[in-house]
Amino acid sequence: MPRFAYSALDSTGKEILGEVEAPDADWVSQQLSDDQLIPLEIAESVATEHWGDILRKHLPIGVDDLSLFSSQFAIMLDTGLPIVASLELLAESSPKLKMRTALAEAVAQVREGSPLHTALEKVGPFPPIYINMVRAGETSGTLVEVLQQLASYLDRNAELQGRLKGAIVYPIFLVVLSLAVVTFLMVAIIPKFTAMLTKLGVELPLPTRALIAMSNFFVGNWMWILLGISAVAGTIYWILRDPQMQRRLDATLLNLPLLGEVISKNSLARFCFVLGSLLHGGIAIVDALEISGRTAGNREVSATISDARRQIIAGRGISDALSSAGTIPALVRQMIKIGEATGNLDTVLLRIAEIYDQQVRRTMDVLVRLIEPAMIVVLGGIVGFIAISLVLPMVKAVASYGG
Repeated sequence: MPRFAYSALDSTGKEILGEVEAPDADWVSQQLSDDQLIPLEIAESVATEHWGDILRKHLPIGVDDLSLFSSQFAIMLDTGLPIVASLELLAESSPKLKMRTALAEAVAQVREGSPLHTALEKVGPFPPIYINMVRAGETSGTLVEVLQQLASYLDRNAELQGRLKGAIVYPIFLVVLSLAVVTFLMVAIIPKFTAMLTKLGVELPLPTRALIAMSNFFVGNWMWILLGISAVAGTIYWILRDPQMQRRLDATLLNLPLLGEVISKNSLARFCFVLGSLLHGGIAIVDALEISGRTAGNREVSATISDARRQIIAGRGISDALSSAGTIPALVRQMIKIGEATGNLDTVLLRIAEIYDQQVRRTMDVLVRLIEPAMIVVLGGIVGFIAISLVLPMVKAVASYGG
């Protein structure tokens, strides 16, 4: 919708300047008249955007955007503002075009009589867990509280993603840079170095002979090497499209030292938070388990929850149904059992989620501290081997000439 700048006079003769979004200038003029103002000039604003603002406007909607939307929406509703008015204000203030468009469509859906969760589901950028929790909040009349919980949940996810990116980006950068340097040495430097050593006629030490052999193999078979890497990558991609293989991979990840602990606790934290929030919102346990199981983020954990859900349908309690699951720790099962017995299962689940979130953050900090020095040691060893392989024959040649 275009923006119009206007100037008008009030009842005292004072000039008032402002801007407003409107379908056309006549609409602005009518609104000014309704407000007891005399329009003097109305012109459509021509906005000049910086290239960075234009790029940001067209970026996809991320976790941070959903978290900010949830917290602002909760504040507006808590102050008594109606849903439609809140969505309209959020649409106007959103810096991203996709979010503005989605919220404008949601406003139209709500005006036509659709529930909020149905409107958000139709407009696209909101994940299934978000839709289901909003539905739970609408059903139980706790929408403000649910939105606050969603904001907290999304904030934790955004923080964890930031930590993961920080732990992964630096090692990947080092690996890519080292591979580029090693490839350059193998292709451009070592062949020339080999020709020079041949002219010197010195006996090459074992590390140098091994380096020259690797260089010759790389230069002579680079096409086959690239084809082999592509074939392996394609095979892995094809295998991982199989749901059974995906579940096996997720099960393997759970058994990895340290990293498996992070994945397991993060999955359990997500599951417990979503399940506790849905139960607090009045969703039936069977439906809540189906929704929360899909949000665990690990197929092995999700499969365990699905098995437990089938047992609950058959009449077993939650803790009993989870007792046979190796992926659910005994402490979690015991706390769930206490929550069932006391009637505070939703509160217990949210507390478990909070505990595991704290543990995941601490473990991630340990991982980050371990990865960086380990990468430096490995890459330093590779560079050191190449340097020694190049220097040893030179030292030997100088010694032979000196002797």
